[in-house]
Amino acid sequence: MSHIVFAWELGYGLGHLSPLATLGREFERRGHTVSFILRDLSRIGSLLDPGHFACYQAPIWLGRTTASAPSPATYADILLTHGYADPQFVRGRAWAWRRLLTALDVDLMVFDHAPTALMASEGLGMARVLYGSTFCAPPQTDPLPHMQWWERRGAENIQANEKLALHTLNTLRREMGNRERDKVASLFATEANFLLGIEALDHYPQRSGVTYHGPAPAPPPGHGASKIEWPRQGKQRLFVYLSPDYPIIEPLLAALAKSPYAILVYAPGLSPQQRRACASYHLVMLDQPVDLSEIGRQCDAALGYGGAGATLALLAAGCPLILLPRHIEQLMLAKRAEQLGVAAVVSAPEIYQDYPKLLRRVLSDERYKEAAVRFAATQPKWLADQTVAVIADSCDELIAARAGRA
Repeated sequence: MSHIVFAWELGYGLGHLSPLATLGREFERRGHTVSFILRDLSRIGSLLDPGHFACYQAPIWLGRTTASAPSPATYADILLTHGYADPQFVRGRAWAWRRLLTALDVDLMVFDHAPTALMASEGLGMARVLYGSTFCAPPQTDPLPHMQWWERRGAENIQANEKLALHTLNTLRREMGNRERDKVASLFATEANFLLGIEALDHYPQRSGVTYHGPAPAPPPGHGASKIEWPRQGKQRLFVYLSPDYPIIEPLLAALAKSPYAILVYAPGLSPQQRRACASYHLVMLDQPVDLSEIGRQCDAALGYGGAGATLALLAAGCPLILLPRHIEQLMLAKRAEQLGVAAVVSAPEIYQDYPKLLRRVLSDERYKEAAVRFAATQPKWLADQTVAVIADSCDELIAARAGRA
């Protein structure tokens, strides 16, 4: 059979790894050899057996550059924050990607938020597809679509920044014997684009005429998943999903501990001191992840960052959201949810103070719950197994077609 390789270069968390692992296992079930080149190998044990699958450390950006964009306007600014202001900052990892892909003798590459891998794979002869969040595959416009479409901040620098990123891309393309391109968006020109999401929550509302494959497929919670048992005290139920490195986690947890709600918190990695600081008879800390669809049906609201997988799963269950986005990808999705009336969004949570008021706003205003229930009623029932099968079938066809032309 064929060798299928997954590449993940930018971004963080299980939101990238879990869908890759799910699709990878389906390819293996069909008889293919599957390998993974991953940004973060530290958490693969819960999803992939590195003794079974070949897993490699991805060549990634570890440096710093003054050409950063703290408030990116387009995907080109994301590239600039990862060294694309100067070819010398990208050359090493670009060639590392190319040498690795050549050595692996790849038949099909699956890219999730992997721009350098995309560029380095050009001209190597394998089939190539995009697979992941709508954020990671922007529409192929020139210039690329504005990320902050609700206010168009930084629009005056778009042309100059795209020109700078394109210069780096084309310099490296020439070195690798490939033709230059006339726009940054050409980076995303592949045989297929499997968008994980739905039209109403596409990070780019400017996009049209594409197929969406629903929420990112993920394995169901296994035997280690937390059983959902709500505190008996509390007039309404709130689910909270946080990270211990969140800059405001301690004041936020303190506010939750003083609130009148029954609360379940999943915040893996909290220190004992942090757990003690928010100890309360109506707040329970979960040690393992939970089935988000099930908890979404049980709670009155959920608080989180605006990650694509969790947001879609909770909204599909009719659960309104309180979103505190940490970066541009989460902010874009949060703004789409806010437009639908299903979420309250704090765009700058690091300076926001009145969390009790924010909680009351969503939990006491029935319009949020009603909007979330209406939204859920309009959505088809996405089945992870079917999504994976459809995508795998399409990839098998691409592999067969390329083999027929060889």
